[in-house]
Amino acid sequence: MCGTSADAKYNMLNRLEAASRLLIRASLALFTAIVLLLIQSAFWSTRVSAWMQAIILATALLSYFRPHYGLLALAVLAPLGQVGSRTLDSRMHGAEALVLAFLAGALVRGWTLREFRTFPSSRLHFAALIFGFIVVASSLEQTWLMQIQMDFAWPFAQEVFTHASRSYLTSSRGFGMFFRTMLLLEGLALLIYTHRYVRAQPHFGERLAAMIVAGAVGTAMLTVWYVSSELMETGAARARFTEFFASRRWTVHVSDINAAGSFFAMGMFIAAGMAFRTGWYRFLWIATVCLLAATTWMTHSRTAIAAVLLVLICLAAVAMVGRIIGVGKAVAIAASASVALAVALWHYLGPEYFGDGAVLAVTTRWLFLVTTWHMLLSAPVFGIGIGQYFLWSHGFAPPEMAQYYVRENAHNNFAQIAGELGVVGLIGFIALLVVAMWRQRPDQRTKVVLMPLLLGLAAFILTWLGGHPLLVAEVAYPFWITLGVVAALVAPDSKENLSASIIGLAVAVLLISVPFRAWTKSAELDFARITYGLSARQIMMSRARLFVPGAQSRIEIPLRARGASDDEPIAIEVLVDGSASETITLSDRNWQRAFVDLSHDSSRRYHQIDLRIRPDTMDIVNPARSSVEVGKWEIISKPYG
Repeated sequence: MCGTSADAKYNMLNRLEAASRLLIRASLALFTAIVLLLIQSAFWSTRVSAWMQAIILATALLSYFRPHYGLLALAVLAPLGQVGSRTLDSRMHGAEALVLAFLAGALVRGWTLREFRTFPSSRLHFAALIFGFIVVASSLEQTWLMQIQMDFAWPFAQEVFTHASRSYLTSSRGFGMFFRTMLLLEGLALLIYTHRYVRAQPHFGERLAAMIVAGAVGTAMLTVWYVSSELMETGAARARFTEFFASRRWTVHVSDINAAGSFFAMGMFIAAGMAFRTGWYRFLWIATVCLLAATTWMTHSRTAIAAVLLVLICLAAVAMVGRIIGVGKAVAIAASASVALAVALWHYLGPEYFGDGAVLAVTTRWLFLVTTWHMLLSAPVFGIGIGQYFLWSHGFAPPEMAQYYVRENAHNNFAQIAGELGVVGLIGFIALLVVAMWRQRPDQRTKVVLMPLLLGLAAFILTWLGGHPLLVAEVAYPFWITLGVVAALVAPDSKENLSASIIGLAVAVLLISVPFRAWTKSAELDFARITYGLSARQIMMSRARLFVPGAQSRIEIPLRARGASDDEPIAIEVLVDGSASETITLSDRNWQRAFVDLSHDSSRRYHQIDLRIRPDTMDIVNPARSSVEVGKWEIISKPYG
């Protein structure tokens, strides 16, 4: 009996493992299809020039035949994506287009060469997949809610498909949530691919680090060139030099100045680490450090400058006492002492000592943390939804926020993740970072490359406490690539073969939760303001739906059909809560009022009113004739008078 029970349990675990791996591969196939759908949208839009289309195609082909080279090119070009697309006369998400092109080539190569047979296999894969599915589940929930608020399911699906296949890379057009979703998923994909390639060829990590710095140098040189040109055009370069370089805030390659500061700080530390190496090019690395330090200062990003100072203090502590008390303790003591000193100076000297800008920065960031806390109280487990922080921040913000912002993102990447994805998302995100950066064993061969990357990542992540650079594509992609290099170098000899059943169970729970999450949030919607099937001018072509509060007993709906006549009337069927109520016949161009009786039901929040043009009265040759204009419904009476 015991043997039979053990065999049954073993067989069940095998089936669960097989089902989980099948689910993961199906998800990868779906992700591949989405990537291919999105990238081909660049070839339909007139906003994308032929030059940009050629670069996208070349990147995809290079990534298919030589994915290592494709990733190297991406590390250099992604930060320049916005500037490059504008230079090539294209109005599009240039950086995302390059990333999608790389992923399209790499994913198709993976399927054709059967590279996914052993995926997933490492802790990093598991952490990335689970966090990715958390993001996907939130996106599905928000898509469901969006459909509930916008249109019937099928027309809404057609609109989403049209946007994805034709205009995704050139316009958000009310679908910004999909961009936020893909930004995280693309980052996770870059993390996994970078990890894989560097694990296979450790020296490739050094080349990638150099390319990341090269991308930062390119954007830094653009900034210096632009500022210098602006300065020369003033005609008083000497007089205004201090103002331009010491007082004003500058960035060229992205619009978010704080994000630019985070990127320059990361690149500066990577270059500084490389400068300690021997060779004739050492002076080139030193010059790079000076350039990136200058552009970091030119952004005047307080979070970036504070992060740089804190990392330098920790480095000094490690150099002085690291061998005595240990690196970890030295860093912890230095960081704690620095924070305590900063707080003490803030209170002792007074906020006015640091300037109005510093007071404003601290005040608003505290208010954003309060806003995030209110979001977590509202939806603690899964958050308010991916890409929703900006849209709903005003509803959760304390009253004091109104004098600073109406709507804005969190100015804290951890708070952004927590507010949008809840405690589950925040834990998954932090777990991913820990798994990627946790050094399992010392390795002198990779230490020379690893330490600069770790310092760069440390500076970048510290800036999250006062900014949200992961929301900026040109800055986020280099971070994910850098994190992938570090993840590969911290444990290059590790061989793992973990069960995929954990992912399968996690995905099952997440997918099952989506309907419940959507239904719970939809219960808070005011359906009286929602209509389906109506254009902005209140025109319906074949059917429409509106919602009336359940407390009403009779309403009137104004209707008219400009193409109707006595000879060719248009009949409209009225359905209440799915049951036929009456038929209204429109025989002229005048407004006609349809009176609809509603049954009183205390358990029903809203009545669903459907208007359908009867097919036998529709003119399929001239759709404009059979279009019907629907006015605002009005209450005639309520229950009990």
